[in-house]
Amino acid sequence: MEIMGLAIIVILVSLGLLFAVRFMLKPQSQQAERAKAPVLVANFLNTMLGTTTPCNKRTVKELIQDCALTGGSTMCPDGQHSCDEARDIMSALFDDTLKAWHKDYHFSMSGATPIEAISFGTPCTGAREKKVHPLPVRPGFEISLALEICQ
Repeated sequence: MEIMGLAIIVILVSLGLLFAVRFMLKPQSQQAERAKAPVLVANFLNTMLGTTTPCNKRTVKELIQDCALTGGSTMCPDGQHSCDEARDIMSALFDDTLKAWHKDYHFSMSGATPIEAISFGTPCTGAREKKVHPLPVRPGFEISLALEICQ
């Protein structure tokens, strides 16, 4: 009878430790998510800007610069202007990554009228990780790209 009582005590203590470990590890995973967010934002912007497009093998960065400088006067082989091509490529990148990962985000650009119309996602209302990336277009003319990922 004593052995049975001891076995029950061991089982109860084991279950208590199991629950304690489970609840102690959960906040650490949330902290890890918060630590990964700034890296995700910076890496996404850098990768997006360096992505080569079918528009004369120009990068998204070059298309955005052309859009800001000329209003999208450069034509791509598929008949689209540089602004439209940049918008389509960025939309596909956001859909295939952040939207597919169920991350709420907001991307916007400022500094020139043609690019200010390009925006994706909805502004965050709570906690967020934001990165503003300056992009020089020519000497004395710079635009800003802002990406925020909601947490």
